[in-house]
Amino acid sequence: MIVQGLKPARYGELMDAYSNYSLGDLLDAFASASPAPGGGSAAALTGALGVSLLLMAIGIRTSRPSRSQESFELADAGEQLRTLWAAVASLVDRDAEAYSSVLAARRMKAEGESAMRAATDVPLETMRVCRRALREAQVVAANAVRSTHGDVGVAVELLRAAVRAAGVTVDANLASLTAQAEFSCRALSICGTSIFFGGIAVMTSVWRRMGLGIVLLALVS
Repeated sequence: MIVQGLKPARYGELMDAYSNYSLGDLLDAFASASPAPGGGSAAALTGALGVSLLLMAIGIRTSRPSRSQESFELADAGEQLRTLWAAVASLVDRDAEAYSSVLAARRMKAEGESAMRAATDVPLETMRVCRRALREAQVVAANAVRSTHGDVGVAVELLRAAVRAAGVTVDANLASLTAQAEFSCRALSICGTSIFFGGIAVMTSVWRRMGLGIVLLALVS
């Protein structure tokens, strides 16, 4: 339900970063009649949630005694993921701002190719960041304590969903671009099949530690 009195931001209107919103207000912003924030921002937010869960799993693991090699690997993964978290969280705002620029260009009947290219670059960056986070998820999965196995699994699924969702946004924007082939190739080079199979590899690593690896492999084969 939309909170009474909450007004959606108008295109191009200066507004607070979504990171300053309460959860309820953020959901209201997505549910409002304004086209921004939209799917691209939602994809980035999904990725940020995935990275956050990985960081939680690392925090729980590093709070307990561990071998020095495990500590080193997790510390490095944590450093990488904190950088990625900041990057993907900022893309929630960047996507909304970029699409607002597209809408502003349309209202002024201006040539909107450059604005649309910028709006397409943002979900491509979301795909890149989430793919990098999936790589780090393999380290987290290999070292996570049993109580966080499910959280790591959810994190992987969120990151995979973020990549696919950002790809949908890229695809939707292509119809308005003359350089469709360029962006299509860039999206494929980022995503390819490694997102799918990489995600399965991480999930298998998590569930195998719980004795369910064979079941998972049977489901995805």
